[in-house]
Amino acid sequence: MRLLVINGSPHAAEGNTAALTAELVKPWREAGDEVVERYVARMDVRPCVARALCLAGEPCPIKDDVAALHAEMRAADALVLAGPVYVFSVTAQLKAFLDRSMALLHRPEMTGKHAVAVATSAGMGEQETARYLATCCEMLGYDLVGELAGVFMVYSRPNDGEALFAKARRLGEELVLAAREKRKYPKLGLHAAQHRFLRDLIQRNRKLFKGDHAYWQERGWLETRWPPKGDY
Repeated sequence: MRLLVINGSPHAAEGNTAALTAELVKPWREAGDEVVERYVARMDVRPCVARALCLAGEPCPIKDDVAALHAEMRAADALVLAGPVYVFSVTAQLKAFLDRSMALLHRPEMTGKHAVAVATSAGMGEQETARYLATCCEMLGYDLVGELAGVFMVYSRPNDGEALFAKARRLGEELVLAAREKRKYPKLGLHAAQHRFLRDLIQRNRKLFKGDHAYWQERGWLETRWPPKGDY
């Protein structure tokens, strides 16, 4: 199996987020599975320019590393989406990548895969940011195994100590089992509301969102309320 870690910290492998995710991925490494780590701040990820070509099913006009990172998401069995809190939310680098992933959120291509959301802070906003990242994972189609929100002293070990690292390890162990056993997890009520919103949005704008409309129509999701037909 393959686990993809997308880390939005500008500190990349040297930051607190990386220290926490390193504990989370240990069960994968110990099982002999592949772990691929990508640091968005060290990649060429440019902001969305709102051409909406991706929603029409056409290639994005921006030629950078985003398409390759999307391909890695499709190839991986599970995802850890992680980042620190900067001004009460995700970093600019991670937000740019998520904005560029709009088509994947409109068409939950990652259905059947599993994810964990991770957020770290120096004392404020980590719970809300982890919830935001978790919602993004669910809208991508992932079964959310859990969220991990940790408070760290700046550039040091976390002030909630070994308990946080123990929780990370337990979550990593569950993620391994979830991927191997293809476990299903209940999606949030927000996920249902977002599904209805997207369905209606795509129906109303079928000419603009041609790619989205074809994707949903092919799966029978446009004619149903919640839960939709198929394994979503």
